[in-house]
Amino acid sequence: MERNNNIARETLATQKPQTSFGLFDEFLRAYSAKRTEMCGYTYTPQGDYLNIARKLWDALSPVAQRMLVRDIQSGAWYKGRIDWVISDYQVPEPTNYNGRSFPTGAQMVIAIYNGTGEKEIEP
Repeated sequence: MERNNNIARETLATQKPQTSFGLFDEFLRAYSAKRTEMCGYTYTPQGDYLNIARKLWDALSPVAQRMLVRDIQSGAWYKGRIDWVISDYQVPEPTNYNGRSFPTGAQMVIAIYNGTGEKEIEP
């Protein structure tokens, strides 16, 4: 488990971070591809649609931007208008494992999210 954590940390640390502009371009490519697949014709947002999309995009957190790109690419999120795709997107809530069974041998940490979660008290 420790080895996997170290690999993940090293991978994240060595990746080139994307700027908001780079992610927006990736978002546009992903959305255009999905829209073309759904509608059967090539779609390229331009003019006011592109300006509005950029403003909505800039209002998202970097985490939400990455998750939106991922969800469009995987097909988990799509709407017919580019502004709806961005404005209606909600970052999924993390899974709360309190009271649930968890795989044997897996390591877990307690996290506080939106003010809920239990803090471990150290002796």
